[in-house]
Amino acid sequence: MTKKITTILAAIAIGGLYAGGALAGAGHDAAKETVVKEIRGMAQDMKSSGANAHSEAFSFGQAGDAAKVNRTIDIEMMDNTFNFSTLDIKPGEVIRFNVKNMGEVVHEFNIAEASMHGEHQNAMMKMMESGAMEVDRINVKAMSSGEAAHDDPNSVLVEPGKTAELIWQFKKAANIEFACNVPGHYEDGMKGEILYKSN
Repeated sequence: MTKKITTILAAIAIGGLYAGGALAGAGHDAAKETVVKEIRGMAQDMKSSGANAHSEAFSFGQAGDAAKVNRTIDIEMMDNTFNFSTLDIKPGEVIRFNVKNMGEVVHEFNIAEASMHGEHQNAMMKMMESGAMEVDRINVKAMSSGEAAHDDPNSVLVEPGKTAELIWQFKKAANIEFACNVPGHYEDGMKGEILYKSN
């Protein structure tokens, strides 16, 4: 599995160079084909191991009401890191996250428990396998239907150069983190801890 993740990261780097203009023509096609093949293999491995789809019940919070936002946090996503390694949160707080992708590949901002991130990574692999998500773009039509849908209230998926908003109300203190679950990114360290502070 580690070898496959390394191959995907290398292919994503090639795809990112193409998006930045460093490569042309067949280089991008070869990188894309490598990513698709490796992801298909990883998805099959996870199916064989009995991995399940992520849960939609969130004990740690829920989609927030824009009229009740307590504060705004600007999140910047680069390849493959965030501008924060930790976020300080108070239980009950409603936060607007303005999430900007400053990298050259698609990234995700997802709030969840570590085990949930692991489950969600399987769904993200299916999205790439189905063509709903490519290294540097999202196929909106494919993304909005079936198993490829990415519509969970605790996450946003953002193309390079674009911005998205996520409003979240944090409930009780819990062991959660923010992360990018695009294949290979979490494993490369694109995650951070959410720390609960007393009022």
